[in-house]
Amino acid sequence: AMLQHHKPISGVKVDWLTSQAMTCSGDRSLLLWDLEACEPLQKFEKHPGSVWSMDVDWVGRRMVTGSGPGDNSVFLWDFSDGFLEKEITGHEGSVWAVSVDWESAHKAVERAAGIGIIKEDDD
Repeated sequence: AMLQHHKPISGVKVDWLTSQAMTCSGDRSLLLWDLEACEPLQKFEKHPGSVWSMDVDWVGRRMVTGSGPGDNSVFLWDFSDGFLEKEITGHEGSVWAVSVDWESAHKAVERAAGIGIIKEDDD
């Protein structure tokens, strides 16, 4: 199967240091791109709904995605292996935007690593 989107792209995040980009689309997929070669490297197709938004942690190789309609959820992915780490449900509509303070998230994980607990804020 050719690595491409089959519906309009709804978001783009770029890492200029590694010359990579991630795109998300209404076709329920995300693509990791090599910008120097102008070619897709990997396709993520496990998303249950249209992917409207994303934020990417290029250092930790994780991403958060927002979707809808239908599932109206937020997903946390390890994109080094395509593993879905967590699904956050309960939104009444599509998730049009997501944003993560990855630097603070890394510090929280480092602090929690010694005791094996990672706390998520409810707000």
